[in-house]
Amino acid sequence: MQHILTVQEAIETLTELPLEDRIMVSEIIHRRAIEERRQEIADSVRISREEYSRGETEHGSVDDFLAKFDAQ
Repeated sequence: MQHILTVQEAIETLTELPLEDRIMVSEIIHRRAIEERRQEIADSVRISREEYSRGETEHGSVDDFLAKFDAQ
């Protein structure tokens, strides 16, 4: 069975690396997080466009939205 590191174990392991390596790991993780968030946004846009094209969305002003929300 594979052991999955806890955050604390990962930090302790990374702390043993030379500073330059830790900086490189930090940059890699940051770039991957940005890319993952971009993909989440792209997926959300794709789904929204599909729903819009099927007529499953509503539109209106912020006041329309708030009035509908307040009515609930």
